[in-house]
Amino acid sequence: MVAPNGYWKWKLFQHLILHLVLLCIAAIKPLVLLLGSDGVGWRGGLLNRFSVKATYEVRLAAPSLATDNVWEIIQRHRGF
Repeated sequence: MVAPNGYWKWKLFQHLILHLVLLCIAAIKPLVLLLGSDGVGWRGGLLNRFSVKATYEVRLAAPSLATDNVWEIIQRHRGF
């Protein structure tokens, strides 16, 4: 559905879809095949993978917005 240059191949599917839907598709940039596959990632973890450890590290590095002592205790708690 997408050409190597990153543009939609309209002739493959425009006759199958309503004009209003085509306008919605036109508003979405397709993936550029030369950049590799797309995927979901979390920038806080190693190799963009989510982990509880990385979450704690990100949370501890962030400036604290807590004004209550209970939240400060929870933030300092590193487990048993």
